[in-house]
Amino acid sequence: MRRKTLRWATLALALAGLTCRDNDLIGPGAAGRAAFDVGAFALFAPGDPPVPVESLEVVFRRSDESIALADTIDLAAAAQGDSFVVSLDVPLDETPQDFLLTLRAFGGGVDWYAAGGPVTLAQGPNDPLAPVVTYVGPGAGAAGSTRAARDLSFSYADSRSTVFS
Repeated sequence: MRRKTLRWATLALALAGLTCRDNDLIGPGAAGRAAFDVGAFALFAPGDPPVPVESLEVVFRRSDESIALADTIDLAAAAQGDSFVVSLDVPLDETPQDFLLTLRAFGGGVDWYAAGGPVTLAQGPNDPLAPVVTYVGPGAGAAGSTRAARDLSFSYADSRSTVFS
């Protein structure tokens, strides 16, 4: 009986040693919960043109360039009431682990917004991520806009016409 207990204890220590990195115990299937608010992709100021953002592509890349998680989220399905918070479980090799986050919001065949940057995730829940969102849709590279008045033409009932330039 004692020999059997000793074998189990040795096996448990060996497994703990295999999964232990940086003095933190991390087992198979360990994940860091990444959460971020995607409301910025769906909310507009009054007078803004509607931008048909339908989906959000999320990519977490490890420092060796391998992909830890790549997912596409349907934003209509992600909306729960007035909340647009998305939570994803990102597989971890160690805890904490550094990633390069890339977000791409698209719809109607057009990329509309991009965001990303370095993030660090630890096993379990993490603080919400707040990436800076940049508009990349049509006209994003324009330095400015100029509006020119076209000729305006008015016709009157007595057959006179006036043209303004």
